[in-house]
Amino acid sequence: ASDPDGRHNPQPIFMIGVSQGMPFRGWHQVRCDDHSADRHAMQKLFDPKSTFTSNAQLDDNVKRVMEHIKANGPYDVVLGFSSGTVVINIIAGLLRERGEELPWNLTVFFSSVRPRDEKYQKLFKEPFAQPAVLVWGRKGKLGDFRSQLEADWANQYSKKTVEKMYTNATVMEHSGGHELPRSGNCEKRVCQKVVNLMMKHCGVKAAEPAEPAEE
Repeated sequence: ASDPDGRHNPQPIFMIGVSQGMPFRGWHQVRCDDHSADRHAMQKLFDPKSTFTSNAQLDDNVKRVMEHIKANGPYDVVLGFSSGTVVINIIAGLLRERGEELPWNLTVFFSSVRPRDEKYQKLFKEPFAQPAVLVWGRKGKLGDFRSQLEADWANQYSKKTVEKMYTNATVMEHSGGHELPRSGNCEKRVCQKVVNLMMKHCGVKAAEPAEPAEE
């Protein structure tokens, strides 16, 4: 689906498959320089030799979110999922480049995707010192198309890179895929720990101590 103003474009069939029937919005689209049909999109994504560029939708949404934060912030916590974390990281990089303080206290990412477009890499030469909570799913193994849909491909694709982007990060994993943790004991522990950290940075004491999440 797309908004009437066109800020969210219809998504390709692959992304519809990855969503597994859940509603979603796309912040931007990327184009690969490899247009061959003999390799799956995920194979191209994991190939370091493949070049990816983002469409104008990314810059437009970065601007839109920055304007919203300026008008309504500051915030205690900024939370992002999947490609939405790319928008947040670019905003953090741009504000740092301008010598401005981040207008939020804690960054929380689920299934964060590393920014691939070389255009933005200068923003991430130095890691961010701001506290962050980084969560990925560990479900599935990349291989055939079905397992790619079930896995949190962002874990294998982005985790090591995104971890290095933050010097003060709490990193966790849940047993699900490319999704917010939804059910199961591990998911409950992860969610409780995330909530406790968010409340801490909001200046609110957590009601109950969380059990250690599997990391």
